[in-house]
Amino acid sequence: MSLALAYTSIVTIKDIAVTPQLCEKVEDCLGLVGAKCVDGVCTCNQSRVCEKVVGKIATQIGESCINDDNCNIDQAACNNKTCTCKPGYIKSSDERSCLLVSARIGDSCEESVQCYTKIPFSGCQENKCVCQQHTHDFNGLCYRDVDYHRLDQ
Repeated sequence: MSLALAYTSIVTIKDIAVTPQLCEKVEDCLGLVGAKCVDGVCTCNQSRVCEKVVGKIATQIGESCINDDNCNIDQAACNNKTCTCKPGYIKSSDERSCLLVSARIGDSCEESVQCYTKIPFSGCQENKCVCQQHTHDFNGLCYRDVDYHRLDQ
């Protein structure tokens, strides 16, 4: 089969019609049993008909995966066969979502981890990053309060 035909043909795998998987390197063929990248198409046993590794769909950060498609969580990716949050995101307390890391006091949040990951002494209150008790905001960051009366003694 020529490469041009491979792009337009349809391969049936377990009663599911899929187009052949294009590739540049063998890593692009992850999820197919015994696949290698040959002439820009994932090939198995001298054929372009490959058995697809179905695997389970991860719905929680930290679960195992084969590729990004197995991580059914927004802003998650498969790294070292584990679903993790993409850079700039952090896992939620229930590990079922990836939350954007906040950069400054006043940024929106759902959980305190979004705030204190980059802003020490902060937390999330009423969906906004705020400084914790006995700290103050200066230029979008939190600093511990100093007791000036004790410094004079």
